[in-house]
Order: sequence, then C-alpha cells, then structure tokens
Amino acid sequence: MKWIKCSEQMPEENKQVLICMGNDKEIRVSYLSYPVKGDTSRAYIPDNIWYNEVNCCGIEEYFSSDLVTHWMELPEAPKE
Repeated sequence: MKWIKCSEQMPEENKQVLICMGNDKEIRVSYLSYPVKGDTSRAYIPDNIWYNEVNCCGIEEYFSSDLVTHWMELPEAPKE
C-alpha cells in the first residue's frame, strides 16, 4: 500500500480510506462523498467533501477536499 496524491486520483465514493491532511500531516480514517443533485439540506457543503464517520463526541465531522492531500487504502484485518 502507498499514499496516493488526491491531485492524481481520488478513491471511490463512500469507501473508507486513510487520509492525510494539512501541514501537520494529520492522519484519519474518512470517506469521500459527493452531494446528491438537488439536495439542499447540505447546501453549505462544497462539491466534494471528506467525512469522518463520527468524532469522539458523537458529531459527524467533515473536511474540505482542499485540506486533504493524500489517501491510502485501509489494510486488511488480521487473519487471527
């Protein structure tokens, strides 16, 4: 597995991956989502966005695609 630049390739939508973001190279598990055409309930969200499932406080977090520089597939779970 290797880090992939977002400028070169994006992961498939709604698939959990590792992301690297910001100057401090923070690593998180996230997924990429695109808005549903005509859905105005999340009008404040840009064209594509990275989501964390839920943070430690039970709140869904999201990050602008501008902040995420790289992504990587998650490793397989241990066999035993």
